[in-house]
Amino acid sequence: MKQNYNFTAFSMAIFSLYKKNNQLDVLYKEARDFETLLNDKYFFAFLTSYKISKEKTINFISLNLKKYFSKYFLNFIFLIIEKNYFFYIKKINNYLLQLLIEALDIKKIDVYLANNFSDEFIKKIILKELSLKENYIFFKHIDKNLIGGYKIVFENKSYDKTVKSILHKMSDNF
Repeated sequence: MKQNYNFTAFSMAIFSLYKKNNQLDVLYKEARDFETLLNDKYFFAFLTSYKISKEKTINFISLNLKKYFSKYFLNFIFLIIEKNYFFYIKKINNYLLQLLIEALDIKKIDVYLANNFSDEFIKKIILKELSLKENYIFFKHIDKNLIGGYKIVFENKSYDKTVKSILHKMSDNF
């Protein structure tokens, strides 16, 4: 239970700092960019490697990410590394994103696809189906069982344009 408290404490601390400075939108962008980095298996393997010292990890991040992240966000990352929580860094960042989504009133959309389509293509689908242009975040889920097409879940509504759904409807009509 203490570890969960630490995860939320890290997230709450940086959230409070940015909120105090009216920069939650900046923090949201940084947390999303960091999420993209964490999803890169090579970067994550580097972060969680026991063969590389904390100092070398921090120096590498400092040199290579300082032009992409604010000093506050970099210090947030460094603190996580110093406290040996880098294995939980995804969990900490996800909690931070949850706080930001609530605070900024960002709409959450789940998009289920049979294949991995580009983010630009998914944004076009969201615009077509939901008429949303901004202030949303989508989470892409790949499910080969859908055969083709897409399914969008938004505000307890489902927009199912999958081949699997079409085949089920056809079989129900026979």
